[in-house]
Amino acid sequence: MIKLFKQKENLQAKKEKLYQEQMKNLEELRNSYKKATAKYGNRFFPILDLEQRITHVMQTKGNLGEFFKHEVDFFMQLIQKAETERLDKENRRKIHERIEEIMKSNSEKILKYPESIFPYPVPMEIRHFSGAISAFLDEYREIVEILFRGTSLWSKVTLTLSELERFYMRGKPSLFLHHYLQNFSSLPESEMDGIERKILQTGGLNLYRLAKTMESEVSALSGSRGDHILEVSYQRFPAAYDRWNGKNIQEILERIILSAMNIIEDFRLVDLVNHSFQNDEDIIR
Repeated sequence: MIKLFKQKENLQAKKEKLYQEQMKNLEELRNSYKKATAKYGNRFFPILDLEQRITHVMQTKGNLGEFFKHEVDFFMQLIQKAETERLDKENRRKIHERIEEIMKSNSEKILKYPESIFPYPVPMEIRHFSGAISAFLDEYREIVEILFRGTSLWSKVTLTLSELERFYMRGKPSLFLHHYLQNFSSLPESEMDGIERKILQTGGLNLYRLAKTMESEVSALSGSRGDHILEVSYQRFPAAYDRWNGKNIQEILERIILSAMNIIEDFRLVDLVNHSFQNDEDIIR
Protein backbone atom coordinates (compact mmCIF):
# COMPACT_ATOMS: atom_id res chain seq x y z
CA MET A 1 0.00 0.00 0.00
CA ILE A 2 2.82 2.36 0.90
CA LYS A 3 4.62 1.38 -2.32
CA LEU A 4 1.52 2.15 -4.40
CA PHE A 5 1.15 5.48 -2.64
CA LYS A 6 4.76 6.37 -3.38
CA GLN A 7 4.28 5.42 -7.04
CA LYS A 8 1.27 7.74 -7.27
CA GLU A 9 3.25 10.43 -5.50
CA ASN A 10 6.15 10.03 -7.93
CA LEU A 11 3.77 10.08 -10.88
CA GLN A 12 2.17 13.25 -9.59
CA ALA A 13 5.59 14.82 -9.08
CA LYS A 14 6.56 13.90 -12.64
CA LYS A 15 3.34 15.41 -13.96
CA GLU A 16 3.95 18.55 -11.96
CA LYS A 17 7.52 18.75 -13.19
CA LEU A 18 6.38 18.21 -16.78
CA TYR A 19 3.69 20.84 -16.34
CA GLN A 20 6.22 23.35 -14.97
CA GLU A 21 8.54 22.63 -17.91
CA GLN A 22 5.65 23.16 -20.32
CA MET A 23 4.75 26.44 -18.60
CA LYS A 24 8.39 27.47 -18.87
CA ASN A 25 8.36 26.60 -22.59
CA LEU A 26 5.21 28.68 -23.10
CA GLU A 27 6.83 31.61 -21.29
CA GLU A 28 9.89 31.31 -23.53
CA LEU A 29 7.55 31.30 -26.52
CA ARG A 30 5.91 34.48 -25.22
CA ASN A 31 9.34 36.09 -24.84
CA SER A 32 10.27 35.00 -28.35
CA TYR A 33 7.14 36.70 -29.68
CA LYS A 34 7.99 39.87 -27.76
CA LYS A 35 11.54 39.94 -29.14
CA ALA A 36 10.29 39.25 -32.68
CA THR A 37 7.70 42.02 -32.32
CA ALA A 38 10.41 44.44 -31.20
CA LYS A 39 12.48 43.55 -34.26
CA TYR A 40 9.82 43.08 -36.96
CA GLY A 41 6.68 44.74 -35.58
CA ASN A 42 3.46 43.03 -34.48
CA ARG A 43 2.01 42.47 -37.95
CA PHE A 44 3.54 39.00 -38.11
CA PHE A 45 3.64 38.37 -34.36
CA PRO A 46 0.34 39.39 -32.70
CA ILE A 47 0.90 38.41 -29.05
CA LEU A 48 -2.82 38.64 -28.30
CA ASP A 49 -3.55 35.86 -30.80
CA LEU A 50 -0.89 33.70 -29.16
CA GLU A 51 -2.42 34.27 -25.73
CA GLN A 52 -5.85 33.30 -27.03
CA ARG A 53 -4.45 30.04 -28.40
CA ILE A 54 -2.72 29.32 -25.08
CA THR A 55 -5.92 30.06 -23.12
CA HIS A 56 -7.89 27.75 -25.41
CA VAL A 57 -5.51 24.79 -25.03
CA MET A 58 -5.39 25.30 -21.25
CA GLN A 59 -9.19 25.44 -20.91
CA THR A 60 -9.74 22.38 -23.10
CA LYS A 61 -6.89 20.54 -21.32
CA GLY A 62 -5.20 19.92 -24.65
CA ASN A 63 -1.79 18.33 -25.11
CA LEU A 64 0.62 21.10 -24.16
CA GLY A 65 3.60 19.24 -25.60
CA GLU A 66 1.98 18.95 -29.06
CA PHE A 67 0.68 22.49 -28.80
CA PHE A 68 4.16 23.84 -28.06
CA LYS A 69 5.69 21.85 -30.94
CA HIS A 70 3.16 23.20 -33.44
CA GLU A 71 3.53 26.72 -32.08
CA VAL A 72 7.32 26.60 -32.44
CA ASP A 73 6.99 25.40 -36.05
CA PHE A 74 4.48 28.16 -36.72
CA PHE A 75 6.72 30.74 -35.05
CA MET A 76 9.68 29.73 -37.25
CA GLN A 77 7.51 30.13 -40.35
CA LEU A 78 6.57 33.62 -39.18
CA ILE A 79 10.22 34.44 -38.58
CA GLN A 80 11.05 33.35 -42.13
CA LYS A 81 8.28 35.51 -43.62
CA ALA A 82 9.21 38.51 -41.50
CA GLU A 83 12.91 38.17 -42.34
CA THR A 84 12.14 37.87 -46.06
CA GLU A 85 10.08 41.05 -45.89
CA ARG A 86 12.79 42.81 -43.91
CA LEU A 87 15.44 41.88 -46.48
CA ASP A 88 13.16 42.97 -49.33
CA LYS A 89 12.63 46.34 -47.63
CA GLU A 90 16.36 46.65 -46.99
CA ASN A 91 17.16 45.87 -50.63
CA ARG A 92 14.53 48.36 -51.82
CA ARG A 93 15.97 50.96 -49.46
CA LYS A 94 19.47 50.37 -50.81
CA ILE A 95 18.21 50.54 -54.39
CA HIS A 96 16.34 53.76 -53.60
CA GLU A 97 19.43 55.25 -51.99
CA ARG A 98 21.51 54.21 -55.00
CA ILE A 99 18.99 55.79 -57.36
CA GLU A 100 19.00 58.95 -55.25
CA GLU A 101 22.78 58.95 -55.35
CA ILE A 102 22.79 58.51 -59.13
CA MET A 103 20.14 61.19 -59.58
CA LYS A 104 22.12 63.61 -57.39
CA SER A 105 25.29 62.85 -59.33
CA ASN A 106 23.48 63.27 -62.63
CA SER A 107 21.90 66.53 -61.46
CA GLU A 108 25.34 67.86 -60.59
CA LYS A 109 26.59 66.93 -64.06
CA ILE A 110 23.60 68.55 -65.74
CA LEU A 111 23.66 71.75 -63.66
CA LYS A 112 27.14 72.65 -64.89
CA TYR A 113 25.62 73.49 -68.28
CA PRO A 114 23.84 76.81 -68.97
CA GLU A 115 20.11 76.89 -68.38
CA SER A 116 17.74 77.97 -71.12
CA ILE A 117 14.80 79.99 -69.83
CA PHE A 118 11.42 79.10 -71.33
CA PRO A 119 8.22 81.20 -71.10
CA TYR A 120 6.37 78.17 -69.71
CA PRO A 121 7.10 75.28 -67.29
CA VAL A 122 9.79 72.93 -68.66
CA PRO A 123 11.70 70.11 -66.86
CA MET A 124 15.13 71.03 -65.51
CA GLU A 125 16.81 68.38 -67.68
CA ILE A 126 15.36 69.86 -70.88
CA ARG A 127 16.29 73.42 -69.85
CA HIS A 128 19.92 72.45 -69.30
CA PHE A 129 20.00 70.18 -72.35
CA SER A 130 18.92 73.09 -74.54
CA GLY A 131 21.49 75.26 -72.76
CA ALA A 132 24.23 72.67 -73.32
CA ILE A 133 23.58 72.47 -77.09
CA SER A 134 23.24 76.26 -77.34
CA ALA A 135 26.64 76.68 -75.66
CA PHE A 136 28.12 73.94 -77.88
CA LEU A 137 26.93 75.72 -81.03
CA ASP A 138 28.17 79.10 -79.77
CA GLU A 139 31.60 77.59 -79.27
CA TYR A 140 31.96 75.36 -82.32
CA ARG A 141 29.43 76.33 -85.02
CA GLU A 142 31.76 78.71 -86.83
CA ILE A 143 34.89 76.56 -86.64
CA VAL A 144 32.98 73.54 -87.97
CA GLU A 145 31.89 75.62 -90.95
CA ILE A 146 35.47 76.78 -91.54
CA LEU A 147 36.77 73.21 -91.44
CA PHE A 148 34.11 71.55 -93.59
CA ARG A 149 32.53 74.08 -95.98
CA GLY A 150 33.48 73.11 -99.51
CA THR A 151 34.43 69.53 -98.57
CA SER A 152 32.60 66.31 -99.44
CA LEU A 153 31.36 66.14 -95.84
CA TRP A 154 29.79 69.60 -95.75
CA SER A 155 26.25 68.54 -96.76
CA LYS A 156 26.26 65.90 -94.01
CA VAL A 157 27.71 68.31 -91.45
CA THR A 158 25.36 71.18 -92.27
CA LEU A 159 22.34 68.87 -91.99
CA THR A 160 23.47 67.79 -88.51
CA LEU A 161 24.11 71.39 -87.46
CA SER A 162 20.67 72.46 -88.65
CA GLU A 163 19.14 69.69 -86.52
CA LEU A 164 21.12 70.88 -83.47
CA GLU A 165 19.98 74.45 -84.07
CA ARG A 166 16.44 73.29 -83.30
CA PHE A 167 17.62 73.26 -79.67
CA TYR A 168 19.29 76.67 -79.80
CA MET A 169 17.86 79.12 -77.26
CA ARG A 170 18.67 82.79 -77.35
CA GLY A 171 15.61 84.75 -76.28
CA LYS A 172 12.85 82.35 -77.29
CA PRO A 173 12.55 78.62 -78.03
CA SER A 174 12.85 77.27 -81.56
CA LEU A 175 9.69 76.10 -83.33
CA PHE A 176 10.73 72.51 -82.60
CA LEU A 177 10.97 73.05 -78.83
CA HIS A 178 7.95 75.35 -78.74
CA HIS A 179 5.82 72.73 -80.51
CA TYR A 180 6.61 70.06 -77.93
CA LEU A 181 6.93 72.07 -74.74
CA GLN A 182 4.34 74.88 -74.76
CA ASN A 183 1.67 72.64 -73.18
CA PHE A 184 4.08 70.18 -71.53
CA SER A 185 2.96 70.71 -67.92
CA SER A 186 -0.71 70.06 -68.73
CA LEU A 187 -0.11 66.69 -70.41
CA PRO A 188 -0.52 63.23 -68.80
CA GLU A 189 2.70 61.91 -67.28
CA SER A 190 3.01 59.18 -69.93
CA GLU A 191 3.00 61.80 -72.71
CA MET A 192 5.48 63.98 -70.80
CA ASP A 193 7.92 61.06 -70.64
CA GLY A 194 7.54 60.46 -74.37
CA ILE A 195 8.17 64.11 -75.27
CA GLU A 196 11.18 64.39 -72.96
CA ARG A 197 12.61 61.19 -74.44
CA LYS A 198 12.08 62.44 -78.00
CA ILE A 199 13.80 65.75 -77.31
CA LEU A 200 16.80 64.18 -75.57
CA GLN A 201 17.09 61.42 -78.17
CA THR A 202 16.91 63.86 -81.11
CA GLY A 203 19.53 66.21 -79.69
CA GLY A 204 21.79 63.41 -78.47
CA LEU A 205 21.64 61.56 -81.79
CA ASN A 206 22.71 64.64 -83.75
CA LEU A 207 25.56 65.36 -81.35
CA TYR A 208 26.64 61.76 -81.86
CA ARG A 209 26.36 62.06 -85.66
CA LEU A 210 28.56 65.15 -85.58
CA ALA A 211 31.10 63.41 -83.32
CA LYS A 212 31.24 60.40 -85.67
CA THR A 213 31.85 62.71 -88.65
CA MET A 214 34.66 64.40 -86.72
CA GLU A 215 36.11 60.98 -85.86
CA SER A 216 36.26 59.98 -89.53
CA GLU A 217 38.16 63.17 -90.30
CA VAL A 218 40.55 62.59 -87.37
CA SER A 219 41.27 59.11 -88.75
CA ALA A 220 42.09 60.62 -92.13
CA LEU A 221 44.40 63.19 -90.57
CA SER A 222 46.12 60.50 -88.52
CA GLY A 223 47.44 58.90 -91.73
CA SER A 224 50.44 59.94 -93.72
CA ARG A 225 49.36 63.52 -94.36
CA GLY A 226 51.40 64.88 -91.49
CA ASP A 227 50.66 67.78 -89.16
CA HIS A 228 47.79 70.03 -90.28
CA ILE A 229 47.64 73.58 -89.02
CA LEU A 230 44.49 75.62 -89.52
CA GLU A 231 44.73 78.94 -91.37
CA VAL A 232 41.74 81.20 -90.68
CA SER A 233 40.96 84.28 -92.76
CA TYR A 234 41.00 87.32 -90.50
CA GLN A 235 38.83 89.29 -92.96
CA ARG A 236 36.06 86.63 -93.06
CA PHE A 237 36.25 85.29 -89.51
CA PRO A 238 37.89 87.83 -87.16
CA ALA A 239 36.58 86.16 -83.99
CA ALA A 240 37.62 82.68 -85.14
CA TYR A 241 41.00 84.01 -86.23
CA ASP A 242 41.90 85.04 -82.68
CA ARG A 243 40.76 81.72 -81.28
CA TRP A 244 41.63 79.07 -83.85
CA ASN A 245 44.23 80.34 -86.32
CA GLY A 246 47.46 78.36 -86.17
CA LYS A 247 45.91 75.54 -84.14
CA ASN A 248 46.31 71.85 -84.98
CA ILE A 249 43.24 70.67 -86.91
CA GLN A 250 43.25 67.20 -85.39
CA GLU A 251 43.32 68.67 -81.88
CA ILE A 252 40.40 70.97 -82.74
CA LEU A 253 38.36 68.03 -84.02
CA GLU A 254 39.17 65.96 -80.94
CA ARG A 255 38.05 68.85 -78.73
CA ILE A 256 34.71 69.03 -80.57
CA ILE A 257 34.25 65.26 -80.24
CA LEU A 258 35.00 65.37 -76.51
CA SER A 259 32.54 68.22 -75.91
CA ALA A 260 29.75 66.45 -77.82
CA MET A 261 30.35 63.11 -76.06
CA ASN A 262 30.47 64.77 -72.64
CA ILE A 263 26.97 66.18 -73.18
CA ILE A 264 25.71 62.75 -74.28
CA GLU A 265 27.24 61.05 -71.23
CA ASP A 266 26.22 63.71 -68.70
CA PHE A 267 22.57 63.51 -69.81
CA ARG A 268 22.66 59.66 -69.65
CA LEU A 269 22.01 59.26 -73.38
CA VAL A 270 24.79 56.83 -74.34
CA ASP A 271 22.66 53.67 -74.67
CA LEU A 272 19.74 55.51 -76.24
CA VAL A 273 21.95 57.26 -78.77
CA ASN A 274 23.93 54.13 -79.64
CA HIS A 275 20.71 52.25 -80.36
CA SER A 276 19.28 55.12 -82.42
CA PHE A 277 22.53 55.59 -84.34
CA GLN A 278 22.69 51.89 -85.27
CA ASN A 279 19.13 52.03 -86.61
CA ASP A 280 20.00 55.28 -88.39
CA GLU A 281 23.00 53.65 -90.06
CA ASP A 282 20.93 50.63 -91.08
CA ILE A 283 18.40 52.92 -92.80
CA ILE A 284 21.19 54.81 -94.63
CA ARG A 285 22.74 51.55 -95.84
